[in-house]
Amino acid sequence: MKDRIIELVPRAAAALSALPGAHLSGPGFRRVDGELWHPDIRISGAQLNRAFQKVAAEAGITRRVFLHAIRHSWASWHYAVHRNLKKLKDDGAWESLDMADRYSHLAPDGMVPEILAFWGTRGSKTAKLRKS
Repeated sequence: MKDRIIELVPRAAAALSALPGAHLSGPGFRRVDGELWHPDIRISGAQLNRAFQKVAAEAGITRRVFLHAIRHSWASWHYAVHRNLKKLKDDGAWESLDMADRYSHLAPDGMVPEILAFWGTRGSKTAKLRKS
């Protein structure tokens, strides 16, 4: 599996810094106790999805949802804000522009202010990037 190093938006950075083990170096997504997930991606992926589905249920989301869908959402929001497929490819660590394009879906322009507000980036460099 390839490491993905991205610049976190303020809301994500704040949420992750509040988790157990946030002071540790290495992977940002850890178990509730702060320990690393199982090194075999087939096992850890299933564990992550179970934990994610539990959080989704607690949030009132009634259908089964998987972390893979979040990658599509992130790609779509990233493209909506930046309008730069090359930046999306690099930030998402995809090997080709075709893969980045496959993961992103067009979002209505009216969503950009909502995305920026959710990210906590209103009035920041990211918001200015979208306007240019």
